[in-house]
Amino acid sequence: MPSAPELPTTAVLLIEPKKSLVLTLQDLLMGHFQTALDLAIAGSLHEGMTHLSTHPVALTLMNLSLPDYRGLDAVRAVRLAVPDTALIVYSATPSIPLLLDAVRAGAHGVLSLTDTPADTFHLAVECAMIRAPQPAMQTGPSSSEQSRTGSATMLKLVHDLNNTIMSINGFADLLLNRLSTDEPARVCSEQIQKAGTRAAALIKSLSLCPDIAPSVMPACNTDSVCSAQPAPILSSN
Repeated sequence: MPSAPELPTTAVLLIEPKKSLVLTLQDLLMGHFQTALDLAIAGSLHEGMTHLSTHPVALTLMNLSLPDYRGLDAVRAVRLAVPDTALIVYSATPSIPLLLDAVRAGAHGVLSLTDTPADTFHLAVECAMIRAPQPAMQTGPSSSEQSRTGSATMLKLVHDLNNTIMSINGFADLLLNRLSTDEPARVCSEQIQKAGTRAAALIKSLSLCPDIAPSVMPACNTDSVCSAQPAPILSSN
């Protein structure tokens, strides 16, 4: 009789420092995946991250209380390192707020190991592995629309900053022309002028940024910032 085809194995990483919990979870995993399980065990987040950096893993189970990391920092570290890997976190003691925070931090599933029947474990694993590869649903504007809107907003900001610096530097020039060289206020005015010149250079660099589309609105003339006269001040009378 022809032999039955071998089932593809699922690579699973268990990050758990306590041997008793390792045995419990190993039994649950064996019951779920049966012979199609390729299980690796790490005793700390550092060991787990080392394994993840060198081995493709479909599912990671991790205790929220580890010897080197605790709580949400561990969740964020794993999700950042392997965003396509399903992640289930668990707590040996029931803590609903902590488990909910773990979901908010990026976990695909949570478990409380105080009393976890096999069917609950199976459901958590299947849900996590379904959720992991799903791209986030786009509910807002497309990336191209966001890019165009952002470019227009940035260029408008550059334009407004340019006008503001023109006014500041113009007033600084007027003050320097009216103050004698020995007046203490002249030092402050010179510092204002230097700061304005530096700001003008930064605005010019910003206006040349490739992320800002020059066709959205006319580019501002930053070359004339330091020599421009200030805008007139209207009297309130």
